[in-house]
Amino acid sequence: MKKTTKIISLVMAFALFVAVFAGCGSSDKEFSSNGFSITLPGNAKEMSESLGYTAAYQVGGDIVVAAIEESKSSLASLGLAEDAVVLDYAVLVAEVNGYSGDDVTTISGTEIPYFEYTSTVSGVEYSYMGACFKADDAFWFVNFGTTKEKYDSVKADFEKWAKSVKV
Repeated sequence: MKKTTKIISLVMAFALFVAVFAGCGSSDKEFSSNGFSITLPGNAKEMSESLGYTAAYQVGGDIVVAAIEESKSSLASLGLAEDAVVLDYAVLVAEVNGYSGDDVTTISGTEIPYFEYTSTVSGVEYSYMGACFKADDAFWFVNFGTTKEKYDSVKADFEKWAKSVKV
């Protein structure tokens, strides 16, 4: 009887171990919407309300990835030249939103320009990485955001996901 109980306990412990780690090991998934594509963890979900963004996704309970497409013609009124490069667009986005163009840098090993910023919403402080991309007739601003406390621990993920963007 004691041996049977030990075996059952061992089998149950192993089953619990497998169940816990099977949930953690969700593989990456490519999401595509409105000319925008990004690879995110398998637990990401497309948000039904994108709050004015072209595409928006929630990763887990506290990360949001939101992308907005801006046509080159609409940006001309803000002074962006027709032949502007993606870095010009990134500086414009930073400055129009009250940040310095000097804060724009590139993701290591890429030419993807981004800047970091924070905001407080309903008393909670959030940190963001805004990355910029160029398509044939438009620019894209992709906002990766989470709570300020979590930002440093997920910034490498934000960079990885930004590297997967296709427009």
